[in-house]
Amino acid sequence: MMLRELLVGRNNSENRETRVRCEESWDAAIKQPGALETVFQIAGAEGEDMVARMHSVISIRNFVEENWKLRVGLEGHMSSERKEAVKEASLHLLNSHHQDDALMRQIAVLIAKISRYEIASWPNLLGSISQGVSHENPITRVKFFTTLHYLLYGCLAASRIGSRAAFEGLCASITPGCNALSEQYNNAMLSTDTITNLNAKLCCLCHKIMQRALRGTDITSPMACAYFTNTVAFLDKAVELRVVSSASDKSSLLDSVIKKAMKSVSTLFFHKPIEMAQSGAISPVLKLCFQKLLTIPPFTDKLDNTFFLQSLSVIEQVIASLSSSPTVADMFLAVVPDADLVRFVRVLLESYLNLHQYEVEAWEADPESYVFDQEAEDDLNVKQKASSVFCGLADEKPDVFIPDLAALIEQTFTNPNSSPKDIETALHVMGLGCYAFPSYMSSEEPRQMQWLNAAASMCAHTNNYIKRRAIWVIGQWVYTVPPNMYQAIYKLLIDSQCNPSNDKVIKLTALNAMKEYVAHDLDADALMPVLNQFFGSTFQILRQCSHDEMKDNCLANIGLVITCLGAERFSPFAPSLVELLQVYWTTEMDPTKKNGTKVLEQVIACLAKLVQVVGSVGEVHDFVCCVIKQSTDVSNPMYLDLVDNANELWLYTILNAKELTPGLAACFAHMLPLLDKSFMSYEHLLNILHQYILIGGLNLLQQHGIAIFDRLVQIVQGMEGDVVFTVCKIAEDVIIMCPDSAQTACPLVSSMLQCIYSPNRPRPRVQVAFMCVVCRLVVGNKTAALQVLSSPEAIISCLDLIVDLEDHVSCPDKRKICAMAFSSLLVPPHAQVLERMDSVATMVVEAVTGEEDEFAETFKTSVIESRTSHFNTQTSHSLEREHALLNKDPVVHVSMRSWYGMQQYIIEPGSLRSSRPSTPSWAMRSTQLSSTESRATTGSP
Repeated sequence: MMLRELLVGRNNSENRETRVRCEESWDAAIKQPGALETVFQIAGAEGEDMVARMHSVISIRNFVEENWKLRVGLEGHMSSERKEAVKEASLHLLNSHHQDDALMRQIAVLIAKISRYEIASWPNLLGSISQGVSHENPITRVKFFTTLHYLLYGCLAASRIGSRAAFEGLCASITPGCNALSEQYNNAMLSTDTITNLNAKLCCLCHKIMQRALRGTDITSPMACAYFTNTVAFLDKAVELRVVSSASDKSSLLDSVIKKAMKSVSTLFFHKPIEMAQSGAISPVLKLCFQKLLTIPPFTDKLDNTFFLQSLSVIEQVIASLSSSPTVADMFLAVVPDADLVRFVRVLLESYLNLHQYEVEAWEADPESYVFDQEAEDDLNVKQKASSVFCGLADEKPDVFIPDLAALIEQTFTNPNSSPKDIETALHVMGLGCYAFPSYMSSEEPRQMQWLNAAASMCAHTNNYIKRRAIWVIGQWVYTVPPNMYQAIYKLLIDSQCNPSNDKVIKLTALNAMKEYVAHDLDADALMPVLNQFFGSTFQILRQCSHDEMKDNCLANIGLVITCLGAERFSPFAPSLVELLQVYWTTEMDPTKKNGTKVLEQVIACLAKLVQVVGSVGEVHDFVCCVIKQSTDVSNPMYLDLVDNANELWLYTILNAKELTPGLAACFAHMLPLLDKSFMSYEHLLNILHQYILIGGLNLLQQHGIAIFDRLVQIVQGMEGDVVFTVCKIAEDVIIMCPDSAQTACPLVSSMLQCIYSPNRPRPRVQVAFMCVVCRLVVGNKTAALQVLSSPEAIISCLDLIVDLEDHVSCPDKRKICAMAFSSLLVPPHAQVLERMDSVATMVVEAVTGEEDEFAETFKTSVIESRTSHFNTQTSHSLEREHALLNKDPVVHVSMRSWYGMQQYIIEPGSLRSSRPSTPSWAMRSTQLSSTESRATTGSP
């Protein structure tokens, strides 16, 4: 196929097989000579389809990212000449005339990727950008500003890995010009005649660029101070202009620039809080934020919520730095005196944290979404951002306003004339201060209980808004409630879920509050009296919920309770839970549904908890196997979203299984296709495969052994880490259990040796794991091992490998297996072996005895004297060979006797210390495994 067809096919084809085929062909085609140049031509062709051009640039970017830093000698390494050609072609693309915004952004990202490595040696790029940002064509200016923005982003990342000097030089060179342009476009946005889409875009880009550039320069420099001064002046005027022109069509453009300017300042403070506090750069911004928040009411059409959100974000970041930086704390106190802070907190209560009309409308329109939005942590929600600011102030400045607020809350609770809105706000503040208020009243436990009892009594209030907020407060104060109140709290929350007069918002809030107690410290004894009502109310809500998020919460709550209660207490409820989960699984397992797979994922997670606690038998096992089978079927369009959770359930199920049931056997059909997927997480899969081999034993290996080891070879060649160690464990257990079938492991052992001997060999720990598998094969089935070590040179290399890596083997049993393998491979001896025989003999003795050299020498001598007859009767060594060795070197003869003595010592049951490995955990599964393991370790190779 042509490059263009591959390019389009791998990105646009609706047929998955076509995409995969094009992807595989593309990986090979792009590495051919001249291919990259052809892709550049497609990207720059004016008459070419825009989609093809876009994907051409993306492909070049990916190629650069994968191959630019490869070392010489590795496949895909780019020579200096080719890199220069790519830089020149990329710069040509940048200077070409483009009208499409998306294509311009992709070219800018490509330039940034290359600049991460080449900024110091690419002067032509900076020259082009300097000219481009002042170009008379506004579209060209946007293009080069966009490129500069991504360039700074890429170089900022590169500065963290060693190119700091180049990054700082780039920032110093562009800051003056960009600051002047920023002031120019700021002024343009302050006149309604010049508020245009183009000017807004350029102004936003200037603030982005200045934010990134100032991170690479001295934030206290005159240039930086000038930028902050200009930005504060612009924000002050822009907000006033926005308030008076709220009905203007251009208000959204002004909002976007205000947001970007505020974001620039807050991001810089996040990265350099102390420097900005010392220079005074953050002070005018902070003062502006407090001033506007105190004077302009939120949630009106006077000003977009973006400004309030960004102002609260700036205040939140400053508050977060108060305890860690005295400089920031002093600056904050100078800008916001305590009196102003108390006034600001009152404004938060009255204007931000109270119940608003838009919330009432959301409650009535969609109760489930309302509860979910209230519980979620949303950085784009002004009320939640105000809540975060309040909590930060309560943690950092409690002495300033907490006493005042505590008195206000108590007055509201005791005043019979308090309005529902005031009570709801007081409860909200009580919940937000769930740590601050108990800390303030730490010496007054009766007072804390009065607050809790007041909140609990309001859970029966006639006003739904107060009732819902009171239930929420009970959940927030979970860390303050004493254990002797747990049973009463459980009953209160469960009754709130069961009460038919409560609407769905109140029931769901009670469910979430109950989840806080379950997750924190569930008292199983306190829950048992109301356990039937708990499951009944939760199942009822689960049936009534239509939103996936609420179903998630119900199922997660049930899963936590299952874990906390244990098998004995939960078993009576398991059948009803499984019945309900079957209904949900059947209903939701529909590929045509467009509401996602969240409920299915929670069903799987709940089943995993159930299997862990109760086990998997009878109908539960049948349903679990059905879920596993459907979730791991690669032909199921939904499997990509379900397979990770399903693999966890699969592992728990097979770990609890005592035999290979028909259901588990049916699930195994999906194992090999999953191992073929390169994007899969192999950790769970290999552990599952390991358990299948331990349970299925010889029958499973006879049916699938070759296919299994073919997949393991592919995994070993492409991965490292825990996955590789699991593969090694699988291979060793196969050799131990079924030594007669060990030939199936030969390709895997060969692959391991190739990895060790390759120039890019793995780290020593992985090499040791591979070497132990080789030794296990030699000991278990020497005939199979000699298929891998088919030449004297291969045997010598293996012997040297064992000697070189022996010091890295820490497990005593592994050291003994290596010693046995070494002994077995010494027949017939070779000159290279004899040269180092004495030191190797010492190593083997130490591996068996675990003693120091002095004892080892004594032990060798005793072995020589007691095992002479054994040595003389070895069929593989004739007397002629023994005399030849004696004549050549007496030390070699002594060492050879030591070797055969050691081998006899290891394999004889009556030796002073048994070297038989301790019984592995899997051997407890059946007596058959014990017998096969015994045969594998006691038979002479």
